[in-house]
Amino acid sequence: MTSVLLIATLLGSVWLTRQLASLVVFFRKPAPRWGLVAFGGLAVIIGSGVAFDRADQAACDEGLKELEMSVGRPPAQPTNQAHATTDTGSRVVLQEPIEARDTRDLAGPNCGPCGSPRTTTR
Repeated sequence: MTSVLLIATLLGSVWLTRQLASLVVFFRKPAPRWGLVAFGGLAVIIGSGVAFDRADQAACDEGLKELEMSVGRPPAQPTNQAHATTDTGSRVVLQEPIEARDTRDLAGPNCGPCGSPRTTTR
C-alpha cells in the first residue's frame, strides 16, 4: 500500500515532472544524443565480447571433459585378487577401477557431417 502511495505521489509531483522535462530537452540536443548512442554501441561491443568469452570457455570445458574421458584413467584402487611380479622379482601393484564407466561416456564422437556416424564404403 505504501509503495502505491509513493508512486502516485512521485508521478503527481511538479518537481519530478519538471526534472523529467528538462532531461528530455537535454537529450534532444545532438551532442548528448550521439554520446548516448556511442555509449550504447560500446556497451553492445563489450557485452558481445563477454558473451563470446563465456560461450568459448564452456565449449573448451566440454572438449576437455571429453578428452579427459577418452584419454584419462578412471579412478582406481589396488586389488588383492591377483598378484604380479617383474622379471627381477619386484612386486607390481595391480589396480582395478573403482567403478565402471558408463558406455554412453565411452562412445566416440560422431565424425560424420551433421552429427551422423562416419560411414566407410569399399
